[in-house]
Amino acid sequence: TIPGKNGFVSASNAWVTGLTAANYNNHDYTILYSPAFDFSGAGTYTLQFYTKFHTEPQYDGYIVEYSTNKGLSWTQLNNTVATGWYNTTAATSQIFPAGTAFFSGTQSTYSFVSQDVSFLAGTPYVCFRFVFKTDRVVVGSGAAIDDFEILYNPTLPNTALNLQGIHKNGQNLLTWKVENPQNVQFYTVEYSPDGSHFYALPDKIQSTQSKEYTYSHYSPYSRTFYRVVQHNKDGQNRFSNIVEISIAENTSLIVYPIPAQSSLSVQANFNAIGKVQYTLLNTNGQIVLTQNEDVQWAGAYTHSISIQSLPAGIYYLRIQESHQTTVKKIVKM
Repeated sequence: TIPGKNGFVSASNAWVTGLTAANYNNHDYTILYSPAFDFSGAGTYTLQFYTKFHTEPQYDGYIVEYSTNKGLSWTQLNNTVATGWYNTTAATSQIFPAGTAFFSGTQSTYSFVSQDVSFLAGTPYVCFRFVFKTDRVVVGSGAAIDDFEILYNPTLPNTALNLQGIHKNGQNLLTWKVENPQNVQFYTVEYSPDGSHFYALPDKIQSTQSKEYTYSHYSPYSRTFYRVVQHNKDGQNRFSNIVEISIAENTSLIVYPIPAQSSLSVQANFNAIGKVQYTLLNTNGQIVLTQNEDVQWAGAYTHSISIQSLPAGIYYLRIQESHQTTVKKIVKM
């Protein structure tokens, strides 16, 4: 109820100098200690509180100190005058060394102050204290402090992505391993024909906290580069390493006409008896047509494919034999 240190910000209490005294004493030396805090976790830490005060300007006031050795020694926290922190400096060395930044003078309403104390991260024991000192003449009502808090924003460990890829059963099979999946929301896969210009595939692979994921893709290219994009819960994205998957082609294979309107002809020399699969893909790698042919003897074959019902555009014809796969670019008019 005493002007200069009365009231509070929340609840119904605050820490004050001289609870019922109208003024503090000359040569006063008062200390308010915080509990001990564990700053072991990685992340950002913020100290904040509200304060009001009425003291002799530049002669009486208080500073904030911290200790990391259970109170054996103390260091002033950020000896700087700044907005939202200390408001002035000591005029003489009667209480604090001359030029020391501190809270002094008149702050008639509660003011919010804060400091980033993330430099203390990794310290298992951190304690703070408020040191209030006065000189030998002139007094005031004192100081009040309310809503003292330490805010902690943990930083989850970076997640390393280890991407690998192989060509298997006519598809490109991607596998990636994740070291620390806690912060991951989902993954997307990007592919490229040259390793520089990447295109995102539409699928979102949701994070299940698993440490290994797989993804299959029918690539429209005989040589394809891939990377995985990790989308984190904090809004940050991380990229995996880039892998290249190449497939052996049948150099004798010819596809015509290009551009085509209603049908394609595939002419090739097949080296072995077995099944040949013809797969037509759009530019997103989605299958739009599949045909199979049984090769009864090794030698020259011609196969016809109807594309009459497909819309105009660019496609990729994938011809998969027993031991090799060939991809040809197609233009439908």
